[in-house]
Amino acid sequence: MVWTAGMFRLSILGVLVCGCMLEAAENLALGHAVVFAPKPNYRLTRKGDTDAMDLTDGRLTGRDDKALWFESRCVGYSYPGLANLAVDLGEAKSIGTVEIRFQGGSPQAGISTPGWIDVVVSQDGATYRKIAGYSRWNPGDDTRFKVPAEKGKAWVHPFRFANLNVRARYVGISFYGAGMAVMDELRVLKGKGPGRLPTGPAVAFRVTAPQLYFHKPVIEVLENLSTPLPIGLILPDPWKESKAAVELDFPPGIVVGAGQLGGVPVADATLVTTADGRKRYRFDVTLTQARKSWGRLYWEAREALEPDAVVKTRWIRNGHPGPWVSQSVRRSSIPPTPAPKELLTGMGWWSLNQTRMWPDALQVFHHLGFTTVPVFAHWLGQDAERRANLDFLAKARAAGFRIVNVDSPLHRMLSKHRNEAELYAQLPGGKHGTKFCPSYRGRFYAEEIQRVARETAVVGASYLTCDIELWGWAGPKDCEKCSRCQASYAASGAPDWAEWRRRQGQEMWRDLDGAVRAAIAQAHERDPALPRHIDMGGYNFRPGEVYQNIWPFDRLYPTRMNCSQVSTYTPLHPYHLALIGDRVRHDALALKRSDVLPWLTPGDAGTFPADAFTFVLLECFANGARGTYFWSGRVWDAETLRGYARAIRVAAAAEDIILKGKPITKVTRSPSGRLSGMRREDDFFLLPANYVSPVARDVVITLPPGPGAVVHQAETGVVLARLTPRQRTCRISIPAGAALPLLIREE
Repeated sequence: MVWTAGMFRLSILGVLVCGCMLEAAENLALGHAVVFAPKPNYRLTRKGDTDAMDLTDGRLTGRDDKALWFESRCVGYSYPGLANLAVDLGEAKSIGTVEIRFQGGSPQAGISTPGWIDVVVSQDGATYRKIAGYSRWNPGDDTRFKVPAEKGKAWVHPFRFANLNVRARYVGISFYGAGMAVMDELRVLKGKGPGRLPTGPAVAFRVTAPQLYFHKPVIEVLENLSTPLPIGLILPDPWKESKAAVELDFPPGIVVGAGQLGGVPVADATLVTTADGRKRYRFDVTLTQARKSWGRLYWEAREALEPDAVVKTRWIRNGHPGPWVSQSVRRSSIPPTPAPKELLTGMGWWSLNQTRMWPDALQVFHHLGFTTVPVFAHWLGQDAERRANLDFLAKARAAGFRIVNVDSPLHRMLSKHRNEAELYAQLPGGKHGTKFCPSYRGRFYAEEIQRVARETAVVGASYLTCDIELWGWAGPKDCEKCSRCQASYAASGAPDWAEWRRRQGQEMWRDLDGAVRAAIAQAHERDPALPRHIDMGGYNFRPGEVYQNIWPFDRLYPTRMNCSQVSTYTPLHPYHLALIGDRVRHDALALKRSDVLPWLTPGDAGTFPADAFTFVLLECFANGARGTYFWSGRVWDAETLRGYARAIRVAAAAEDIILKGKPITKVTRSPSGRLSGMRREDDFFLLPANYVSPVARDVVITLPPGPGAVVHQAETGVVLARLTPRQRTCRISIPAGAALPLLIREE
């Protein structure tokens, strides 16, 4: 269906859009260009360079499958962080309703609705004020906005902000996107009266000037424990390569101990204390590019904060300060968390330089219950920096931490020798392909295998996780046309090309595994303080699968590949909590023991409240994971770390069951619903969940026949019930939108 200007401007009874009846009102945005900051970056929706008009052309998607991300007449972002869009109505007009349609449903794990959406308006296009909003942090907002549940099938939902009754010229939408955020229409419907002028404080929203942003609607600071505060930047093109200053103003009692903003260290910022005790930092910066992680400060609260405490920010350009804008901040705490003995806990894809910058990092890691310190060993640096990094890792090992090395084998080789034709498929006519040739075993290959082995041994790693995404999901495509591959295939005796590719992947991993283990053993022989063994695995390698049609997991596990590493990057809505738990369980059931180390994100695919992070981690542990990795490190913050520590406290109490047990098969709940868990003989770690319901649910858990046992609330240790051999049921209440971890041990 094509919507025309006349259809909106005529006096009509109404129009039916996606099941919602809209009042007959003029669409003031129709035909007006939309300005975006940052620019939409998803390649399929960007085709034709029509994004400026796609949201206001009156055309909705015609796809029956509601897959907006394939539509060039839609607008899409990949991993956007915060994004803004604004439309100029030409003159101030009365606005009654603003509506914008977003893709949802999680047809692929990270395709989801925004974590929050703010509607803002302005009279001059420079100073905006918020007039409405939606946020998953607000209890009841999903119900109020009638947001459908995500179930793995695409839908499109109109977020409708009605009864606004304001008068303004510029209308903006600010939203924080998930792994992918896609929209197909924006409507600004004319109000019935003259409309009021909006009041209230100015907000940070900008589309024509730089904007700092935080990654949560309320930012959290911990008492007496330093944690990261990630800060993003929206930067319109005209401001690139310009100089400016940005000021951050913190409430009394907050200490900023380290970090940087726009490449300027805190130590080089100008600090003043205002008359009311606030700490004001000024950073003089050169603006080069928009980034989700433009800065990261390490802060803590050493005094109580006022209930309405805020962090204030403003820009200064050519000596002229802009308005202050405020962000709410709250103070919280994390009790000391006992570290598990063997479970892998830590920050995954996280730079050692950031760890060293972090005040008292090792003490903080102990407090959080971490067992590992991650490093990209390839980036140790040279000379003094290298020595300092190695000294820090030695201190970490001496303090009881294990080292995780994160590497991208073969990618480094291609980056270093990208112009060497021998690395690629050898095609007819003396040409070569653009992707790595899987039969190449030349000088650069040998050099690369030894590089990974050497660097892993140097840092004293106990774990090596490899990200090898060389060809995409379909694997290498040029093999059958490559003369080198043809010769290898003919000599191999493989019955077909699919088997030949698997043998190439098996051989490559065998070479890597052998070199790394030999280097680790030699390093231990020279220095017994270094680990004797190493745990190796690769991103998205899973049982029963041939990753990228070349890496055969089942032929390598458990001797050469020690773990599966299923990956799911999502904003952790209820659907995702179950999805991730089920994928971990699938792998755990296929393995000899609890050898699943899933990759999650601490917020890069859309940030989330602490509770959601706690529950997804517990889903992993309660389905057979012996730890977790994380991509990326850009948005770790105090709230996320608080949720992590909470999950570690539970997992540590159930560690023996997680590591030596198997996923449950004969435990039931009534009424039926989500129930995850691990069993070791007659001990159980269970996770009954109530993620979707807005009210608490009473359920009955029934165990298979066995001896007497005590049922504990795993997080608090409180005894909930005692079971006998004849009475193997207990009744519990699961809070709304939550899970209740249970630890059941034989009495």
